[in-house]
Amino acid sequence: YLAFGGYPAVVLADTLVEKMRVMDEIALQLREKLAHTPFHLHFWKSKAGAEVDFVMETGAGVIPIEVKYQTLKDTHIPRSLRSFISSYNPSVAYIVNLSLKASIQLEKTEIKFVRWWELPKALEVERT
Repeated sequence: YLAFGGYPAVVLADTLVEKMRVMDEIALQLREKLAHTPFHLHFWKSKAGAEVDFVMETGAGVIPIEVKYQTLKDTHIPRSLRSFISSYNPSVAYIVNLSLKASIQLEKTEIKFVRWWELPKALEVERT
């Protein structure tokens, strides 16, 4: 069980099964948080095959959320997220990861690197 709304309650193993569990838990938590709001959660894939894990549709636009089950050391932006930003020009995007907390600008989009347990609180700010 993962304490997604707070700090991690378990040590995450570096296995494919654990990676999938974390992705499933993030998806579940996002759906639960958005259940009683006007926001919707989607998946995005371009014709060329670029993918973004989650796209939150809000009344003001879309927020792409890319999940990287990795300890990030720098603010590298995945090609698929760059493609999404180029096509849709969101004001903000998230890269969820295990370690890095940072913020950078790409074109008109602020890209926020957040640790996975911080995502719900970060999205609360976006909803207000």
